[in-house]
Amino acid sequence: MMLALVPALFVGTAQAVVGSSTVHVINGQPGGGGPAIDVWFDGVKLVDNLGLGQGIDIEVNADTPQVTACGAGSTSINAAGTCTGGSGNVGPALFVIHIGDGGNYTLVIIGADDPLNFTNDLGPTGLNEARYTAHNAAFGAGDFDVCINGVKVIENLDYGDSLAVSVTAVQGATYAISPSGPGCAASQANINFVAGTNFVQTIASSTNPSCAGGCVQVLFVGQGTVPNVNETVVFCNTVLSLAGVGGQLQALVGNVDPTSNATIIATQPSVEAMSDFVNSTTVILNAGDASVPDDIASAWATATAGLRLLLQTFTLAGFQLSNLPALAVEQIVEGANGGALPGVPDDLDVLGATTALGLFFADVCLVSPTPPGPGPDNRVVEVVVVNPRFTG
Repeated sequence: MMLALVPALFVGTAQAVVGSSTVHVINGQPGGGGPAIDVWFDGVKLVDNLGLGQGIDIEVNADTPQVTACGAGSTSINAAGTCTGGSGNVGPALFVIHIGDGGNYTLVIIGADDPLNFTNDLGPTGLNEARYTAHNAAFGAGDFDVCINGVKVIENLDYGDSLAVSVTAVQGATYAISPSGPGCAASQANINFVAGTNFVQTIASSTNPSCAGGCVQVLFVGQGTVPNVNETVVFCNTVLSLAGVGGQLQALVGNVDPTSNATIIATQPSVEAMSDFVNSTTVILNAGDASVPDDIASAWATATAGLRLLLQTFTLAGFQLSNLPALAVEQIVEGANGGALPGVPDDLDVLGATTALGLFFADVCLVSPTPPGPGPDNRVVEVVVVNPRFTG
């Protein structure tokens, strides 16, 4: 069930534009009724014709924006928040939300009740752990329980409350949301809980707790790394190993036809091949994390961030590219074949980090011979850089 929703869930990273915050707006009117909505922030319409159960990310600059929800088709609002056009106001005429710079929030338009604005945790998870967050925005529906793999991880979550828990990263976990009661309800979906992500579920209805795809966000927040022991020789050899990943990625996905879902299915690599690539590349990244010297650690983390995001994406999709939007697959294929992503400028931080790694290798690694290892023998190093914004 949930794999079919992956394109809807694939809402991007947890990163906000510098100086702004990301607000995920959900049309969460209860009982399956209510119109599509427009949402105005400080007198500007930023959400247009959002259907029931749908969600959308917007960037908001103000710390305390005044927000008004109107029926779809609204043409203006006045100073008091009264809507003109459409079906009039949805809920209170004017309300204020509080957001912090660079944060991530979930704003649920309830209808008759005041909207709810939840804060999402962007802190990294533990190593090999995912975060699960539940927001109860189901007006009049009472408390809820959440079970993952038959274990009740959240119990008696009140309306208006939010709770985040750590879960072990796992593929295809059974998942159930239900009104509070003894035991666990029957599984409603299978979820890939990916290390370094925050799976955010907004409960907006008693009859459809998952509220369609709009009520789920997958935020890429990063995870802790293996313990570091500062072994320069081992790190140099790891950089050599990383040089081969680009060719492996091209061989894996470079010939995928991203024209449509059907062509992706016909040309995508096997689940086993995708899983093997993720696992083998993770071993290299872990080796680098364990051995990287302090003076190059920041550059190493920045230069490999995009590759880590790519591995998370493959894992989130269940190692099947057909579970991703065709545009995301097109960008992955383009990147694997060495092409620039259309409309995506170079990340100067990544370029600087890559340059710093190259200089470190030339100045340190080539001075003292590295021990034999899986890397190429010619010592020509090409750091694999994957643009972390490929998901659009």
